[in-house]
Amino acid sequence: MSSKVCRHLHNVVNNAPELRYIIELFSEGFTRRRMAHSGLEKANYHHHTRNSCPPERKRHIYFSNYAARSTAASGGAKSSALPSITRDRVERFSFPEHARRRSRLHYAFDVPQDLLVLGYKSVNPNGAHKYYLRLLTLSSMGSSPHPVASQEILQLSYDTPFMIDETQLRVAGSLLAVGLLHPMIRSQIVVWNWRTGDQLMDIGRVRVNRVRLQDFCFLSESRIMFLCTTPSMIFLEIWSIDPDSPVVNNGRTLLRLSLPDLGSINFHNYCITYGPFQSDIPQNAPFVKRPGGCVYAIILFHLPPRPFSPALLFVVHHDKITALLQTSENVAVAIPWDDWGPRSTRMFSGNFTSHHWAPVHSGWVYHERLLGSFMTSYQEDLRTESEKIFDFNIRPYVRQLAAEAEVERRGELVVAPTTSHVRVDETGRTVTVTTSLPFYSFPLEVPGTDQRCNFMLDENHLLGILSDGPERPWDLDIFFFD
Repeated sequence: MSSKVCRHLHNVVNNAPELRYIIELFSEGFTRRRMAHSGLEKANYHHHTRNSCPPERKRHIYFSNYAARSTAASGGAKSSALPSITRDRVERFSFPEHARRRSRLHYAFDVPQDLLVLGYKSVNPNGAHKYYLRLLTLSSMGSSPHPVASQEILQLSYDTPFMIDETQLRVAGSLLAVGLLHPMIRSQIVVWNWRTGDQLMDIGRVRVNRVRLQDFCFLSESRIMFLCTTPSMIFLEIWSIDPDSPVVNNGRTLLRLSLPDLGSINFHNYCITYGPFQSDIPQNAPFVKRPGGCVYAIILFHLPPRPFSPALLFVVHHDKITALLQTSENVAVAIPWDDWGPRSTRMFSGNFTSHHWAPVHSGWVYHERLLGSFMTSYQEDLRTESEKIFDFNIRPYVRQLAAEAEVERRGELVVAPTTSHVRVDETGRTVTVTTSLPFYSFPLEVPGTDQRCNFMLDENHLLGILSDGPERPWDLDIFFFD
């Protein structure tokens, strides 16, 4: 078809919500409804399974992954930048001057709510240490307080110094959480209703000291998941949370999911990475995807002297966690790894030492997809391979394979379990880990991959971030998935 005909069909479909809905159901594998013409069906399959990324650069897009990249400006001062990408422009967002003066600045943002949260530490003249959270608007470039917030600033006060290097900020609807390290409390996670200013949780102060809260994320506006360790265990713990509760720490433990017996003393860093949390439905959206269509990537890094040993990446689907929660509605349940992990997760190994896939940079996970250079096998001294996209929504691929569609497939559907023998310490102790969460993977094919220091993705786009020296930390190349 000519480009003019293609543009016409594209406009027709985009302006007909019913057609968009039918195509979306078809691409997601929820319906077997056939298109009127086999050629159109193949074109639809190519577009919506997005199994390639042609080197066609675009400039005007709407990027829906609320991800950001921090950059270091000249002179060693820390600064940050957010990609401000709309239908009309692509530009770098820089924080206001008062924020850039901070030696350490943390941020989180939610585009549909026009919310930008800036976190920083301050020491008062009397020696008291405080951590401030400023609630601002993205549309004002961080120069105006958010009109929905009853308080512009939320704060925590301490009598002793505390670390801020490993600080996490998370937003989910009306919930705002910060994770800090403090010498007296060790790890601490505090949750507010940012709209009312009410504090809902202060987890670090109510946990047994030997349990360390390594990272966390919101599963919903009423559920929060912690990645925890003890001297002998690594596990996920899910708590309830009430955004309207007048009482602090009114939540309760719902579920504990053990990870393999790897020994927490053999790892030095842990994190949970996930895609954007969509709390509000866009007003102009004819339909939205199911909220459970997302995955969580849990990463474990080996302790030195094994910094080049591959990190371990466990992927778990939101639907799997929801199903396990339904079995423990009335009483907290602790489930051993063997009773849930092998069938509900998929373990990968990968080299995270480069900036390419550093966990501090978000944007490589979006809904049910993640992007990286991972392997299902475990090999010591693993070096980075070619980048791939891993899709954990396999329905479209299963349906096409069952129909024996005459469409070229460059990817691989993996449904069989994989078993890895992981060496966890210097004594040579190994742990056998079997996982089987199905996925489909296909190679990332864009020119100049090695020149890019990071990638971010959303439903339709891939953003390649190019480093261009300290004065201009990054630029974007934008690609459309075909």
